[in-house]
Amino acid sequence: MTKADEPAFARVASTQHGSMIGPQTGLTKREYFAAKAMQGIVGNHLMIDTDNWQWLSENAVKAADALIKELNKQQEIKDLQERIDN
Repeated sequence: MTKADEPAFARVASTQHGSMIGPQTGLTKREYFAAKAMQGIVGNHLMIDTDNWQWLSENAVKAADALIKELNKQQEIKDLQERIDN
């Protein structure tokens, strides 16, 4: 299951050059997906009205939420199929 608040690129604590580096969570999956959606919208000049940044932000988050929902739906179908097969 994909959880919106899970780290997108989590790192466990490690040692580098003799120094301890603590765990890092970085962006959540939701934040990462929204940033990628925003990047795509901004990259397409036909999709963006530069006077409406609120629209851009809201729709990038909606796209992220829709992706997470769809990923979870696909995982649920896969899990159900595995239960039926076993």
